[in-house]
Order: sequence, then C-alpha cells, then structure tokens
Amino acid sequence: MRAKTWSVFVAFCWVIAGLIALVPAASAQTNCTSFSNVTLASATTITATPAYQPFSGSTLTFSFNLTVQNANNAPCSIAVILARPTAPLVMNSGGFTLNYALDFNGNNVVNIGTPSTGYFLTAPGNGSGTFATYNMTIAANQTAAAAGNYADNQVVLYLYGFRAGDWRLVRTYTLTLGASINTTCTMSAPSPATLNFTSAISQGIPNPGVVLSSSLPGVNCTAPARVTLSGSAMQHTPSVAAVSGFDNFINWQATATLGSATATLATNSQSSVTSSGYNVPSGTTVGGTVGVDVNLIAGQRLQSGTYSGVVTVTVDPTL
Repeated sequence: MRAKTWSVFVAFCWVIAGLIALVPAASAQTNCTSFSNVTLASATTITATPAYQPFSGSTLTFSFNLTVQNANNAPCSIAVILARPTAPLVMNSGGFTLNYALDFNGNNVVNIGTPSTGYFLTAPGNGSGTFATYNMTIAANQTAAAAGNYADNQVVLYLYGFRAGDWRLVRTYTLTLGASINTTCTMSAPSPATLNFTSAISQGIPNPGVVLSSSLPGVNCTAPARVTLSGSAMQHTPSVAAVSGFDNFINWQATATLGSATATLATNSQSSVTSSGYNVPSGTTVGGTVGVDVNLIAGQRLQSGTYSGVVTVTVDPTL
C-alpha cells in the first residue's frame, strides 16, 4: 500500500523646538515661505507584501517611499525624521509579535526615544519630493508568530521645514507599519512511503491484527490545524471481474494523529474523515509529526494477485 502526503497551504509625540542634528544632502537648504503649505503626501499606513512566511527560512524586505508636498510657490527644503519611544521595533497581532528593522538606503532611520537625525530634500514650488528608498525588513525564522495581521503604530514621522537658517518642526504623523502571515501548513514526505501488507494476508483472508505505521515529519503550521484522511479500498492490479465468494478489493483502516488531532478512516464505510479537534489549542506548530497506523479489514477470501491503494493525509489550518 502506498502512502501519499499532501501539504495544504491551504503616536507617540514630543514637541521640540528644533532639529538637533540633521544629516545634510548634497544641495543647500532653501527657505520655506510658509510652513502651513508643507505636508506629507504619501499614505501613513504601510503594509509589507507579500505575506511573511515564518517557515520559509527567508527574510522579507519591503521597500517603500515617502513623499512630501510643497504648496508654496517657491522651492522649500523639507526634512523627515522617524522615531519610536521604545526598542525594539516590533509589530503586534494579539499576543504574537514580529520583530523588524527599518532603514533608508541601508542607514538606520528610526531613532529610539527622541528625534536626532534626519534626511532632507528641496521640493520645487507647488511640487513634491520623494524620499526613496525605505526598507522594512522582517528577519527569517520567526516561527512563534501565528497567522494574522501585524501592526506597529508607535513610529512617528516628524516633518520639518527650513526657514531663517534653522529647521522648524512643521507637523507630526503616526506611521502604521504592518505585515501579515497567512494561515498555512507545510509537511514533509512520509517515511516509509510504502506499506507492504503481504504478511497480513493469511490463507487469502486479510488479518486486521497486523498494523503497519508511517510518519510524516516537518509539520509546521501558523495556526491550529485539523487532520484529514481520505482514500478507498485497495484494488486488484490489473483489475479483475468479481467472483462469487471472493473479494477483488481490500478495505483498510487508518488512524492519523498530530498532537490533539486524531482522525480514523475505515474504507468500508467512508472515503474521507476529518478530526473533530485541532492539534493545538492556539498558536503555531513547529517541527511536528503526523503518525499514521494502518491495518486491513477482514473480508472474504481474496482473488490472487496484487492489490494497491493510497491513503492521503492532509493537515489543514483552514478547516
């Protein structure tokens, strides 16, 4: 009997008088006519895409830009500072967290505590300027993070304008930086992948007392999952016509267990069954193993020959 596996993937704000230390750009600062005409034009909610995959072993880096608007008739130098009151940079989803980093072209730009350094550009009159490129990086292997939408709303964007030889705070914005984790499971191939029940046939009749086992390791899930077994009776290969008093098929029973989830399938009454419970009450599964025990179901004497079938094990967190 061959076993086959499927994996279902299935603001914090301070009021300060001026800029402590501004990182200069190549051009000189240009006075703003009116600070009321200086605004942030880009969105204040920034979500990393694609979804973060905690079991992929890969880092997710999402790049974005910040655009400022100068509604003055003349050019105006505008500076951006990002700050967060506490370290580390972390997103939350319920009781779960994702650590991340934020840089501007490779330079850390989030100042913990109070604003200290920033970047500026000179936007043309009645025009805009874009700070490119910011990189939000979520490190690999944060496997304790469960499926959900994550957000950090403690990063503040300070917008400064230049006038009379000094940088002045114009306004502040709360940035919501986020990411998501999909509800998924992964699973490795079974070992062994084939179960040979020749020894379970006694005088042509299946012996239910012989139990063979297989395991499917490497079960990783971002949410509690259920186990499903599906399959049908083993069939004679090649097919043969039915003969009175003999079976040309072999029914079997299989039980799969993953944590607290257990499913038992008997092919003489069902073709698919799903565990009533989940493998864990909440959170993730890391490095789990599905154990599968299979035995034959007694019937009539068998027609001689070879029989084969497939039992499919599915671990699904969406059920």
